[in-house]
Amino acid sequence: MQKTLLTALAILLFLPNLFNTDIHTLLSYDKKEKFNSQLAYLNSIEKLERHTDSLALKRNIPVNSFEYTALLESVVKDRFYHGFSHFSLGENWIAAVCGKWVEEGLACKVQPEAIMQHSNAACSQQSIVMMEILRNKNIAYRNVGFPHHYALEVLINNNWNFIDADMEPTITKEQRMMSSWNHQNDKLKK
Repeated sequence: MQKTLLTALAILLFLPNLFNTDIHTLLSYDKKEKFNSQLAYLNSIEKLERHTDSLALKRNIPVNSFEYTALLESVVKDRFYHGFSHFSLGENWIAAVCGKWVEEGLACKVQPEAIMQHSNAACSQQSIVMMEILRNKNIAYRNVGFPHHYALEVLINNNWNFIDADMEPTITKEQRMMSSWNHQNDKLKK
């Protein structure tokens, strides 16, 4: 009896792995933000990095420059629209179910390669993708957290510069410098 019960439980726990279904509501593109669906072929960090490097080469932009990080920010803006990318049942059913009924963040992907498989990514996920490429390029970065938002700063020429692929701020290079906004996000909101 006990062996039958354990076998039935094992089968029950295995079954969700057979369904590659996202049980979370998938936000569709609202056409309010920058997004280019033709960039879906950039489905790995390597492809995204090569694409960005190719654009930088054509434009004579050195990798360790502010212009390179701004270009990377722009490519990531084009590649994703806002919305969490989640684990499907088949990828990680425990995370998917916990994210649905306990806390959505538990179902959100945090590995850069996994995020690249989606057209949508939240601010934290877009930052994770950017951090992976910045790490590959040996560009120093740090996290910038706001209430309900996540972005980055990059260190270029001994200056920290604000980078935010998700909220798409229209700010000048000078306004991005930490000395200009000094971590007072109300200055960036304007």
